[in-house]
Amino acid sequence: MTRHNLVIKLINAIKGTDMPSTYTDNFERSLETGENAFSLLIQDTIPVWPEMYEVLYAYESGDNVDVISAIDELKNANSQLNSLDIAKVHEQLFSNNKLMDISEDIGSKINVEIRNIIDVMTAAGEKSDECDTALCKLETKFASVNTHEQLHSVVEILSNITRAMADNNQNLNSKLKQSSQQIEVLHKDLDIARNESNTDSLTSLANRKKFDSTMRKAIDNMRENGTDLTLLIVDIDHFKKFNDTYGHQPGDQILRLVAQTLKNSLKGADLPSRYGGE
Repeated sequence: MTRHNLVIKLINAIKGTDMPSTYTDNFERSLETGENAFSLLIQDTIPVWPEMYEVLYAYESGDNVDVISAIDELKNANSQLNSLDIAKVHEQLFSNNKLMDISEDIGSKINVEIRNIIDVMTAAGEKSDECDTALCKLETKFASVNTHEQLHSVVEILSNITRAMADNNQNLNSKLKQSSQQIEVLHKDLDIARNESNTDSLTSLANRKKFDSTMRKAIDNMRENGTDLTLLIVDIDHFKKFNDTYGHQPGDQILRLVAQTLKNSLKGADLPSRYGGE
């Protein structure tokens, strides 16, 4: 029995299991969607990797318009789907999950640094209290000084307290500086991750997610302030024929060239984006 038949047999067996009526519709629909997505993977000999299945499940569910548009475009351009194209769709449309994971990781590291800062400041405060207590005792002792030897002893104690306070402040400043630098690095890493999540990996243009968010802000600004809004949508003539004739790698080079030309031609607040496949 092939793995495909085994999975289908398992799905059919699950379908026959008694389920509460409140869950039946969602359960059967999810099974049908999963089976259709799995069939697409088998049909086009695409590796059954989680990201491949996630994209095709979203496509078969019919709920994600962006995924449907992207996959339909790929199916129209090629005789069959391939893992590289689906991986690009996943990166473009599902990258927010990756950003959430990175944000959670960086957030945890920043919390650790904040706790370290609190611990350092608490320790420095305790050390400062010790010095204050020692100074109070020294003040009492200074009132009873009668000889040069006693004065020398008081001055030596005062010198030690002063040195301890200076060392405490230096240690505090050093550790605060280290934590501040580490937090700054983490913020930069987060900014890089945010930028990557908004960037099309092939062309380095803004991706569909960034385009949508920028368009919403532009429309709101237009409505509130009465400003003008210009949108240009372009594609490359005969791109499918070029791809079919010369292959995907030269086609990708054409996309990069057009993208760079757009970036070099636009100025100010203009945003060049990759809205779809070509």
